[in-house]
Amino acid sequence: MDKNFKTCKNNMIDMNRTIGKVLHGLLPLAGVAGGLLLPSCSDSWDDHYATLNLGDGTLWETLSKNSDVSNFRAVLEACGYDNELDGSQAFTVFAPVDDDFTATMRDSVISLYRAEKAAGVKESRNKAIKEFVQNHVALYNYSVSSLTNDSIVMMNGKYNALSANAFAGSSIISSNVLTSNGILYTIASSVTYHPNIYEYLSRDASFDSVCNFIYSYSVDKFDASQSVAGEIVDGKTQYLDSVTTLTNKLLTVLDANLYNEDSAYWFLPPVNDVWNKIVPQYEQYFQYDTQVASRDSLMFYYPRLYALAGTTFSRNVNTDKFIQDSAAVFSTVASSFTARQYSWGNGFNRYYIFDSPYDSAGIFENVTDVQCSNGLVRKAELADWHVDSTRTVLQTLLRETEYAATLDSVYSTNTSEPVYHSVASSNPFYGKVSKNMYMEIAPTSTSNINVLFDIYNVLSNVAYDVYVVTVPTRAADTLAVAKATKFRAQMFYHDANGNEKSYSVTSALETDSLNVDSVFIGTYTFPTCSFGQSEAQVKMLVQGRVSSSDVKKGYTRSLNVDCIIFKPQARVTAEEN
Repeated sequence: MDKNFKTCKNNMIDMNRTIGKVLHGLLPLAGVAGGLLLPSCSDSWDDHYATLNLGDGTLWETLSKNSDVSNFRAVLEACGYDNELDGSQAFTVFAPVDDDFTATMRDSVISLYRAEKAAGVKESRNKAIKEFVQNHVALYNYSVSSLTNDSIVMMNGKYNALSANAFAGSSIISSNVLTSNGILYTIASSVTYHPNIYEYLSRDASFDSVCNFIYSYSVDKFDASQSVAGEIVDGKTQYLDSVTTLTNKLLTVLDANLYNEDSAYWFLPPVNDVWNKIVPQYEQYFQYDTQVASRDSLMFYYPRLYALAGTTFSRNVNTDKFIQDSAAVFSTVASSFTARQYSWGNGFNRYYIFDSPYDSAGIFENVTDVQCSNGLVRKAELADWHVDSTRTVLQTLLRETEYAATLDSVYSTNTSEPVYHSVASSNPFYGKVSKNMYMEIAPTSTSNINVLFDIYNVLSNVAYDVYVVTVPTRAADTLAVAKATKFRAQMFYHDANGNEKSYSVTSALETDSLNVDSVFIGTYTFPTCSFGQSEAQVKMLVQGRVSSSDVKKGYTRSLNVDCIIFKPQARVTAEEN
């Protein structure tokens, strides 16, 4: 049989897009990678930001004369910001006074800076700089008046509220102190650093497993558009200051830039106990045969990816009103109504969409919320984890016969090439046939048909109920004589070593001559996974079984097929163990 298998070149995918066959194939991912800009502390920044000559003396000189902020000034000096604030670049500085920011706190921040620097941590990632210094310093000049009620961006990308009397919840003691390179405020207390969702994961030990997996895909990418260009040497631009952007391929796949301060999300990551339960379950679904390239990588990646699929929710989509009106929440990988209609017709399978999220057994029942700078981490313990795998990883496979990739081959010279029919809007079967198109398979003579179908993305160790949806002849011509047909089916698959195996041929099955009919083929569990593979490993051979005497009784040897359905059973052995 191998000689009849055709390679489906139009289904080739690379490793970075392996998620596409389910998440992208069924549910288009429209994610665009965002970025958290991380400016470095370069003394060559120069005129990257415009400076206004507002007063006498630089910010650093002005700070040096203020005895009330000596502890804050000592931190700035230890971290190299004395040079930054003594230059030409424009800043606004919010300096906590010594009454609150004590010598003990000062020494703690300086020790943290030195320890991380000694450990080789980048300046832009050094917690003393990012979470303390840059949390009190903003680029550009920000003054206040009695009407001010604003939010400004700090050097670390965080947004802090600014009014006439307060900054980020701290009372302003003195304001609008003008210097030659910026504006100085003194404030009653230091400003609390609020991590974003991405950062929070590393601070909560109950998310160690999720954090390690997500962070392994993080990369600092050089951003030329945000960097300060210098001279050109040997044809290459030398940068006076280099800006990097945090990127994460995994979060891009999930369309959830959880490090982006400009976006708002809800994230329901599995705690370690949940992760340790569902990942081994999902590993059973992604058992590839030994001949599959990058087998070990795929078997590691997919179970963990699907443990996260459907757990991120954009607040831009899921507003309070939207949740109330729809009685559901849509995760970031959920497809739109139009896309669901295109993929599933009137079925509208709602993958990655969760109904009644706050009701009993809803995904947000009994969650504990942690406020982050760009949304909420919603923590659910094992007993309250209600992300249903039948809404995420265990998806029904629907193979439309009008798609070129579904037909592997006409399996004998006695079978004609298929003919494709559209159901007219005036026909009674309009809307009853998926996408209103189907395939007719007819014999070339008095023999029976033989045709081979390709089934992609089949998971391993999942019990699938398999159906062939047939269409009556009157769907093409209302005046046609209603005739049934008979056929049998056989399933082919790969074993653990990549060898082709097959299940027994079914007994003859009869179609409904008057109605669109889902003919049950049987329940099959496959030992290997073909998810994301460019060639189908699971194939279905359909053979006509109409005898001469059957023809005399009014049967036809032609078979009209709408689609093939592989539906996972609700209960799966791996999840019951």
